Amino acid sequence: MSARPDLPGMGWASVERARRQTHARLDRVQQGLEEIAAELRQGPPEGWSEGIPTTIAAVHEQMVTRLIIAASQVDRARTLLDQAAAEEQDRLRRARAWTEPGSDAGSAW
Repeated sequence: MSARPDLPGMGWASVERARRQTHARLDRVQQGLEEIAAELRQGPPEGWSEGIPTTIAAVHEQMVTRLIIAASQVDRARTLLDQAAAEEQDRLRRARAWTEPGSDAGSAW
């Protein structure tokens, strides 16, 4: 019985495609969050009294702050995604080296 690692079910091209698709989704989410934050920064909707109660103004400011934080978390997710993709690429490279004819990559196992 061999101690070979399981060969991956998908190749690097599949991992890269998934990474790019996820980046595109994250970009859309971040853009949406930034648009909402920009709209909220403009102030209350038309027709509202200029004398908005302090409580509502505070909640409004909290919403803007939370949207900005959410947008920064999207950036963090993008970074983690890139790290995971790099790790997967390395794992696939090692698995490929293991299976290449004449490779001594498995000698360490």
